[in-house]
Amino acid sequence: MAPPCRPAAGRSKKTAHAAEQQRPDVLRRRRAWFDGQLDVDPERLIFIDETPASTKMARLR
Repeated sequence: MAPPCRPAAGRSKKTAHAAEQQRPDVLRRRRAWFDGQLDVDPERLIFIDETPASTKMARLR
């Protein structure tokens, strides 16, 4: 019988988002970008259908 598996030291599961998103400088820039989007005229928006795009490389969980 094989010994039970132990988690490797220093390893953790990857997240679906970058840890940098929580840095204060990044939060400020993200907020500034979002605030700037409020001035965009919705009549000028163009939506691109990416239905056939492959999602095989994206984490689903």
